[in-house]
Amino acid sequence: MNEEALRSLGITHILNVATGIQNGSLSGITYLTVEILDLPETNIVEYFPKMIQFIRDGIAAGGGGGVLVHWYVVALDLVTFIGCCHQLGALLLLLLS
Repeated sequence: MNEEALRSLGITHILNVATGIQNGSLSGITYLTVEILDLPETNIVEYFPKMIQFIRDGIAAGGGGGVLVHWYVVALDLVTFIGCCHQLGALLLLLLS
């Protein structure tokens, strides 16, 4: 996504769930990278509290900021994470790779 599109959607935070993928450097955007290896033995649940807090902070920013989640790991894990976010009442814009 380009900067204009992000701004038009009100994106203030980007959660990058990937290994080896660099964040952009847009001003006014807060980034969090969570490096999760895409392996069966990886316990992604241990990362959820940090990611969920980042999303909460993003939603609260400036009276309702938007959060883009870039998810580059197993799709089933994404479903689990979306379920957790749903419990927060969070609406996420997801960018899947």
